[in-house]
Parts: sequence; structure tokens; C-alpha cells
Amino acid sequence: MTTITKVIETMPTAPSRSQAPDVFIANADATLGAMNTFVSDVNTWSGQVNQVAAEVNNYTNSASTSANTATTKANEAAASAQSANGAAGAAKWVSGTTYAEGTVAWSPTNFLSYRRKVAGAGTTDPVNDTTNWVQIQTDYNNGINPTAIAQSINLTKATSGSNGIAVANDADINVGTGDFTLHWEGSLPDWTPDATQYLVYKYAAGFGFVLSILAGGTVRLQIGNGAGLPTYSSTAPNTFADGTYHKISISITRESVSTAGSVTIYADAVVLGASIPITAGTPVTCDTTTSIYILGTDTLRSTGQAKFAILYNRALSAAEVLDLCRICRNGVAFADKGASQTAVYTSDFSAGVDGWSAQRSTGTGNIDAVSDGTTSKDDVYRNYASSVANSHKFYYNELFIPNKRYRVTFNYYIPSGQTNTNGVKLKITNSTEGNEQQLASFTTTGSWTTASLELTTSFDTTSLFLQHIKNGVVYLTAGADSPTDDLIYIRDMIIMPIGATLELPPECIQPAPGQWLDASGNGNHAMQPATGSSLMRPQRTGEVRWTNTWAGTHEAQFICGVNQAVLPSENIRIESITMRCSATGVNVTLGDNVNASRWVASVALATYLDATVANRNHDGTNRKIVIDPDAIFTGSITTTIKYIILD
Repeated sequence: MTTITKVIETMPTAPSRSQAPDVFIANADATLGAMNTFVSDVNTWSGQVNQVAAEVNNYTNSASTSANTATTKANEAAASAQSANGAAGAAKWVSGTTYAEGTVAWSPTNFLSYRRKVAGAGTTDPVNDTTNWVQIQTDYNNGINPTAIAQSINLTKATSGSNGIAVANDADINVGTGDFTLHWEGSLPDWTPDATQYLVYKYAAGFGFVLSILAGGTVRLQIGNGAGLPTYSSTAPNTFADGTYHKISISITRESVSTAGSVTIYADAVVLGASIPITAGTPVTCDTTTSIYILGTDTLRSTGQAKFAILYNRALSAAEVLDLCRICRNGVAFADKGASQTAVYTSDFSAGVDGWSAQRSTGTGNIDAVSDGTTSKDDVYRNYASSVANSHKFYYNELFIPNKRYRVTFNYYIPSGQTNTNGVKLKITNSTEGNEQQLASFTTTGSWTTASLELTTSFDTTSLFLQHIKNGVVYLTAGADSPTDDLIYIRDMIIMPIGATLELPPECIQPAPGQWLDASGNGNHAMQPATGSSLMRPQRTGEVRWTNTWAGTHEAQFICGVNQAVLPSENIRIESITMRCSATGVNVTLGDNVNASRWVASVALATYLDATVANRNHDGTNRKIVIDPDAIFTGSITTTIKYIILD
């Protein structure tokens, strides 16, 4: 836009009749002389003003046109959204109508769909009622949500001689007898297939789990019981349009001897039919030594596109599934990051108190033969309330990371008929007890009982306290101060970081036939099959990440753990090869399956090694990567290779 730059020069002092004749004449001459300059300045200034006015007018017209265009496009988008709502079976929201939990209605304000969080009625449009309604994914949302058009892996069908996308077996992808959740995002060319389509498969010899789509569109989960695969199928089929992307979530609460479990199947965060019960009984472990396969099994590939896959070692609630599936959600919630099947604390009272401190109480470890009359346990921690008035408790310091999720389980025994103590209450405090988080109370007496709770804390410095309670309340009076009264026994305490133990997001997909990197922090990177795999969107950079471990051996091992090509067939340029080593003292080479030093010639290990790249491209045929120490080695080497595709 034009800028007014002309400055009109200041006129000289004007002549006045009161001035002396010589002064009057001098001022008059100067003023008359400046008139020509003044007129020129005014003309230039006026021209610039007119130019600015014209441009403003043009901008006004353009803005009006743009506004009209924007209105038109908004109306078109709303019409598209309304069409999508109609196709999905959503009805228009009506003020005052009672809606059941999970009901979908479209707003007459913006024509987008919303799902009812809790049953009830109201007069506030869902657009403005975030307490009771949440916007859900639609085709229109997909158009404005980058994750809806994210990278994905396309697999072609193979009924034999191949496999799905494979995650090598590891403790963190075995869920044992605990609760778990499977989440899969992707597309199938036929959502009501003629034959079973496998989405997630980890099963062998009677153990494991399988998530699949059956002929006709039913979603099925199977959980191995040691002898077979009991089936838990959705009570209604999916209604997805063929070739469209959707989100399947399965939340599994395992059964116990006295309580039934459940399998809840969600399609795009909506319960598909009804929850399916699991008969009460002793749960059988899901652990198996086989890999997890995505879009296939160990012997076949299913046709489709895989975009996201997550395994949680806990059962997500309906609200958490909705949060995971809603638009603009960036994958796994922060609290669920960093989860593992490895406990951060496992109690061992066989030699003493195992780091537990007592406050206005007395704690002793290595107590044996603690019997409730039916069950006897050894290596027990005993704590009894002292005679000092105030709360009686015992605690362990520095167990939790702020804003992360944990599960605490332990066995406890509180004898019946004690003077005061008839329960135990858990809380978390930071460095000052005035800042505390109350957790849960357990009040079974007379028998050994298993307690379990899940928690998240925001405290930076934490201590876990177990407190003596009487009739549900922390009592402040004196305890019996006796090893036979007002006491609590505990053992088998396990504190587990829970959440996503495997997270395969779209941004971690590497060029075919490469890896799908695990973002959970556990390093369980998936591997695409050797053939039949391609990416849905162009990608010209890639990386390989893998950890190889030796224990007093020095055999050659494959990077990525499989005897197959891991680099793309196109011409590439390897930019860097880095090794991080837990031990040193030997030399290694990095080669393909023909040339042992194709990538890195023999080099001495270092804690951090930026290796010299011997060849930056493959030979066109051999695209495997093999690492080989030259002598006996005990330790791990984590190799990272980064490359660009030249073709």
C-alpha cells in the first residue's frame, strides 16, 4: 500500500504592517518566493492522499468479496457436515429433549455432530455446552484435522508366505493377567469382509489375544485361556463406509475369582452394541513369546492401511477412549507416556523393612508364618500403632514421577477385633504433610486381601503413606503399642507405571520395508513385512533404530532383529551412523548380508560413537544390516542410521 511521504515545507515569517519597512520588505520577498514551493508540495501531497484513498477503496471491495466467498465456503462446509451427520444417522439437537449417554446429535448452530457425555436434558446448544456434549470426528473434521490425513502403511493381501507388521516379543507387550486396552486406527477396503481381517494378533499355543473384523462387520476380541481362544464379539456390526479411516478401541477389564470382567468395544469412541461380560474365575495369562502382528498374523497379511496402534497395560474408561479418539488429539495422553511392564518398586521384606519408615508406629520386616487362619505368608512387614497420640503410619519416599500414572497393588492382613485399627488408608504427600493427596482406604479384616488402586500425582517430591484407620477415619488417639494389637501386615507390594507400553503413531512410520518406530520409550519398534508394504504418502527421509545385546558371545546379529531388507529399494544416501554402547573393549563391523563391512569398517567401540560411513548407498540388491563384534562381548549397542532417498 502507498505511504504518504511528502512533507510540506514550513513557510517563512509572513510580512506585517507593524513591521519596520526594511523588515516588511524582507519577509514579503521571502514569502512570495516560497509560494511556488508550497504549491508544488501541496500538489504532491494531494496526489499521494488520492492514491491511498483509491487503494483503500479497492481493499474494501476485495474484503467484501472475500467475506462473501468465506460465507459461501462456510455454508458449503456446513452443508457437507450436515450431509455427513445425516449419513451417520445423527438427528438435529432439540432444546429440552432428554438424551441418553453416547447419543449423537448435530447442532443447528454449526451443523457439526456432538456426543452426549452423560444422560440428561438441557437448553444449551451443544456448541456451548462442553460439560454435557463433546464434538466428534466427521468427514468435515477430517478435512481440518491433520492427523486424519497422516501417514499410514498400506499392506496388500497374502494368504501365506508373509506376515503383518511385526513387533518382536518383549516384556512390555505382554499384559499377563492384568487389564489392558488395544487401540487401532486405519482403513479397510471392505469393512464387512468375506473373510476375517486381522487388525492386531499376538497368539500362540493357547495364549495371547486377537483383534479382528469378521465377515459381516462384527468386531471380535479373543483372549487365550491356555487351551483355546474364547470369543468376545461386538453385539452390533460396524457401519463404516468401505475404504474410510476409523478407530477401533477395545477396553478389557480382566475377571477375578469373585468378580466378572468385561470387554467393551468402541468404534470411533462409540460403544459398538453393548459391553460383553467375562465370566468370573481365575484369569489366565495373555503372555506368549510370539510377536505382535498388525494387519496380519505370523503367516499372512491382511489388506488395508494401518495408521496408529497402541497397547495400554490398563483398561481405558469411556471418557478416556473418547479423549483419545476426538479430533485434534495428539496421540497418547501425557500421563500415559513412559509406561512399562517393569515395576518401579517391588517389595522384599525377607531381610528387613526394605526402606520403609515408621511414624508414631513400629515397623518390622522378615515376619514369617503370618496366618489369617486359612492362609499363611512369610517375609511380611508388620506395623503396629504406638502409644503416642496422633496419626499412626508408615511410608516410603521417592516412588513417583509427577503427572504420570501408576498402579499400586499389595496384599494386606488386618486381624479382626483389634482395639482401634480396622483398616488402612493410602495417601501421597510432598515434602510437607500439609500438601497431600488422599488415595483410597481398604477395610477388610480377618483375612489376607489383595488391594489395588491407580493414581496420578502432580507432586514433585513424594512419599507414599499407609495410615492406620478406625471405622474409615484416621484416628489420632494412642494405639495399643503392641505387636499383637492395632497392627497391619503387608507384603507383595508392586508399583507399576501404567499407560501405553507400545505406541506406534503415524509420524514414526519409516519408508518401506523399514520400521514403524515405537514412541512409548520402550524401543519396541515394529518392522514392516519384506514384501507387500508401501506408504500412503511420499516420504524421502528415514531412519533405522535398534538395540542389539550380547552376553558373553560375539555372533553377528541383524539390525531390526530380522533376516530381511530394512533399507528401501530406491537409491539412498546414508547421512550418519551412530552407536551408543553400554560397554567397550571390542571392535565391530556393520555390513549387509554379503559384505561384512559395507556400512562401517572395523572400529573400536566407544560410549558414543559417530562411525565413519564406508558406503552411503546399498548395492541395489543387498539391503540388510548386520552388526558383528570381533571378540567376546557383554553389553548392548544401540545403532541409529539416518538416510535420505535420492530417487
